[in-house]
Amino acid sequence: MNIIEALDAALPEIPERSARPSYPRLHPSVIHKEHVEQGIPTVLAKMPGADSYLRLTPEQWMLLELFNGQRSYAELSDLIREKSGVPFTEDDVKEFTAFLRDQTDLLYRHWRRTSPSSRSSALIANGTNAGVSRSRISAISPCIAGLMLTTI
Repeated sequence: MNIIEALDAALPEIPERSARPSYPRLHPSVIHKEHVEQGIPTVLAKMPGADSYLRLTPEQWMLLELFNGQRSYAELSDLIREKSGVPFTEDDVKEFTAFLRDQTDLLYRHWRRTSPSSRSSALIANGTNAGVSRSRISAISPCIAGLMLTTI
């Protein structure tokens, strides 16, 4: 009997882990303010204490408010289409979520390696980001077109 056979006989079967899908959830501490900039309705959203805020359209904010951690991307797509009339596809919702996860602190997470605010602070400390930095995200997708993350 070799070591593999001995371990196989001695160790109990490891139960299979069920891979539960992870759906987006808006962090409960997010603050927002709706206002009009140059005649265009805009929503500013940020985490308290963060160095940056996100400019959203009212439809994007409406979508973000639907993120409860239990709705699938398809469900979110259907709900936002019903509520706003804007045809967000499932892929649009996934792309919007990916942007929020990569660039902001607005979505709830159990853990995070580095936060966007610490990345911004590191850029400022290194002198590569003098003053106000703006990164505009625009794509063909109407869901993320016009998103603007602004670091103060």
